[in-house]
Amino acid sequence: QFLDRDDPLCTEVQFPIADLDPRSYGFTAECQHGTNIPGHWPQDSNRMGLLSYHNRINKYESRRIGSAYPNPEEMESLGDEIRGIMSNFAWTMGQAVQLGFSPLNELTFPLASQSVNTDGKSWSFYAYQMNTCDLSENDHNARTHQNLMWKHPTVQLYSKIEDGKLVNFDPDCLRPLIKMYLNKPKERAYNMRPYLDPAVPLVTDHPDPYQRKQFLEIIRNQMAQKPHHMRKPEIYMWEKVKLIDNVAMPKQFALTRRRRWWHMQKFDPLGKEHWHPEFVNYDQKELKYIPKGMRPAWTRRRGLARRYNKFLPKIEVPLKDKVAVWRAPDRTYKGEHDD
Repeated sequence: QFLDRDDPLCTEVQFPIADLDPRSYGFTAECQHGTNIPGHWPQDSNRMGLLSYHNRINKYESRRIGSAYPNPEEMESLGDEIRGIMSNFAWTMGQAVQLGFSPLNELTFPLASQSVNTDGKSWSFYAYQMNTCDLSENDHNARTHQNLMWKHPTVQLYSKIEDGKLVNFDPDCLRPLIKMYLNKPKERAYNMRPYLDPAVPLVTDHPDPYQRKQFLEIIRNQMAQKPHHMRKPEIYMWEKVKLIDNVAMPKQFALTRRRRWWHMQKFDPLGKEHWHPEFVNYDQKELKYIPKGMRPAWTRRRGLARRYNKFLPKIEVPLKDKVAVWRAPDRTYKGEHDD
């Protein structure tokens, strides 16, 4: 049974807080677009999930990865609970984002999800209620709501397999699964999209076809997380040591022809919004990569016939003397002629 968002269990529960950097636990950090797809696009008619299945970390998996945890059973149970929290939070967070909420726009009503972690033999059932998606507040005492998760005790569908048959098969352990399927969603008296424009709530509803196509391409390119053909600006270790950490720049780098992005963000009029990777805007400065075989014919030509825009004029005889391209003298035999 899920609760109201203002229930005391959602607002007054005290829980331990980990204030350490996640990297201190062994997690690694990487730079990418913050994306989360709940399994559907915002324009789809079915925008809420009922039940999700996930694999389970069992004793064979823990043996394979070579865990040194002193109590394997406790490690297995803890890993299963972590997977239940992460999978349900990610799923409900994706649904909240597509409804117009975000880490900066707080929820106005709770979102619920159900999940099952299983390896075919052991089954764990979880029910999750998201009451807050605010990630902008660093003061834990200022938080007003907490997310809740309920876990059913882990059950065994069977004990082992002998001669191709299940031993101690217990179908009654799947009763919570049937109950989850029978948990019929109900329509609530909530404004499901309080932060979206009622006239144009989605990108697919944009009246301008060009803008709609551009926005959809940008969104799906971000969601795909594919490597870009233009390398993201970075700082090499030798540059950090010799050019950034040490104020005195060596003479061999004082008059470099190619300035790096941390130089350009200070001197270029475009500023850090164009050069700094943490402040850069997702605009149209990066052209879409097109394989050479699929490019238009006018871009594959060489010499004076090559143009960088199909609307530019072709370089012909009146402009040949102004082109900054070295041309070998014409030494072909022209035949005899009188001066």
